[in-house]
Amino acid sequence: MATNVIKLTKFQLNNRKSYILGWAIGVFAMMFLYMILFESMKDLGQAKFDAMPKEILEFMGVESMAVMTNWISYYGMIFSLFTLVVSFFGATFAGSLLYNEEKTKSIEFLNALPVSRLEIFFSKILTSFVAVVIVSLAMDSSALICGLLNGGPTFVATDALTIMKITGFVPFFFTAIALFVGGLTARVATGLVASGAVITFYMLGYLGSLLENDIMTNVSPFKVFEAANALNLSGDVFMLFGVFLVTMFTIVFLGGFVYNKRDFNI
Repeated sequence: MATNVIKLTKFQLNNRKSYILGWAIGVFAMMFLYMILFESMKDLGQAKFDAMPKEILEFMGVESMAVMTNWISYYGMIFSLFTLVVSFFGATFAGSLLYNEEKTKSIEFLNALPVSRLEIFFSKILTSFVAVVIVSLAMDSSALICGLLNGGPTFVATDALTIMKITGFVPFFFTAIALFVGGLTARVATGLVASGAVITFYMLGYLGSLLENDIMTNVSPFKVFEAANALNLSGDVFMLFGVFLVTMFTIVFLGGFVYNKRDFNI
């Protein structure tokens, strides 16, 4: 089984290497642009941000103007926004792996091969997660390069890596949602549904912060795993991390279970 999964994964990654590489280059360049401006933002940011409504700042994840003078705090703000972007990538990429095959009827080719449905589904999981890892590493390496170039004494590599590890979990959660939906059915655009989940959970976190509603913030991975929480891990965050991790594996398992049983939409 493992051999077939690896072969299918390599095949799918090779077919989509240009798309993945394009995203990786794009997020590397955009992260570099934002982070290399840190020195300029220290001088110009205060006046600009003072004029912005509080609600807009909270939507961007900015709680204090002190973030503009500390590299790690500034990075945490920028990384939160990029986490949203990479979550969209994971959701649409994973969704397309399952949805497009049935839409174009190319799933018939896979079914003709000596591989099981579970092997096909596991290859989709591995392909999706590897793609998200590649794009995330491009984003993270860009930030670390900028930190070395302009972070000064406020650049703490261990703190940056902690944010990358904890907050970086979020895109994988939404990738799992896309795999779950794709496993259930191909009668809806999987990537679109999963992208809707990204927006919904992000807005729940945003509104939860505005309304000071713990229930809304605790169901939003964007708020639970935001940079501030990543750097100050509490028992509650550890517990919620466990809940999200179990949820992620459960929905992927259920998606694979249904995918193995259902009729294809061809």
